[in-house]
Amino acid sequence: MSKARRPLPVSYVLRLYRADPSRLDAVAGLLEDVLAGRTMSFKSGTELLRQLQAADRPADAPPPVPPADTDPV
Repeated sequence: MSKARRPLPVSYVLRLYRADPSRLDAVAGLLEDVLAGRTMSFKSGTELLRQLQAADRPADAPPPVPPADTDPV
């Protein structure tokens, strides 16, 4: 009897930069999916969260809808 193989955990490298030094909430950076060998850029915390959420969804799933109280940067 063979054991079911567990999927590997997703691993990321996150490079986070301040887009505007005078605003702590203004971030930008790169998100690298180590297993997929893919690097994505983001220009706000909201974009970063969307990319992380997208990694947990099937490819044909619709994009997540941000909460109504989200203030885009």
